[in-house]
Amino acid sequence: MSNPTPLTREILLLVLVSLAAGSMIQAQPLEGRRTLKGEVERTAKNIKSAMRDATDIKIAEFQDLSQSRFSGSVGPGLKVTLQETLKGMGIVANEDASHILTAEYFVNDLESLKAGDPLSLTIRMGLRNRRGQKLVTLLPIDAEFGAEHFANVNTASDMARIMGFHGQVTSDQEAREQLDRQPDNSQRQREMGQGLIHPQGFLNGRRIRSSEQSSYEVEILARKLKASGSAQPRQPSLDKGLPFVNLGLNELYEVRVYNNSSEIGRASC
Repeated sequence: MSNPTPLTREILLLVLVSLAAGSMIQAQPLEGRRTLKGEVERTAKNIKSAMRDATDIKIAEFQDLSQSRFSGSVGPGLKVTLQETLKGMGIVANEDASHILTAEYFVNDLESLKAGDPLSLTIRMGLRNRRGQKLVTLLPIDAEFGAEHFANVNTASDMARIMGFHGQVTSDQEAREQLDRQPDNSQRQREMGQGLIHPQGFLNGRRIRSSEQSSYEVEILARKLKASGSAQPRQPSLDKGLPFVNLGLNELYEVRVYNNSSEIGRASC
């Protein structure tokens, strides 16, 4: 059997099968709300400008500088997101392209979370040619730390996906009822930080919830890749508060999301 695979994440009215992420947090505070979509689009525009008339690019694997509890599969996800954004701007991926984009990323580690640092993803990028000569260091964002330039993401919904958050945060409705206002990004970040330090998952038979009262459940089904018949529910287990399921080699798995509430929800994988 393969190593256990993390399951479901729930935040607001989103049911998320998370990416994961790395560690290390930049020392200076982030200003404003910076979304993954906005940062990637801004970076892609700078890449396109720096490439002048070129229309293809090789995007190297995103390097995780963290290698911690929260590092993992976020790199491939970031790469695909950037690749699709560039494609929409007329820049296509090509392994033989003369322009090569390199990138490194990091997010909070456990010590940073315990210190109450803001949750953020930082990406450092560079553009090179085939002979390894640096053509330009991309300046995707207006945040400067010494001589280096970074792209930063800090919104709660994006960081939930990136860091593999499993739990609940104050919803808009709860904030209006309890606080008579919209919850701010820092409030949700604090709640997420505590949830990452002390994760809690709940099992309901073969289904997983982020809390005992949650109206949303996720079920993982699996079957052998070449086997006939439909996939069957796989029994999850809890490890230090996190739900896991075992998936073997050459197995195909499906994610089934149950919405037992009276509201419309959204699910993304």
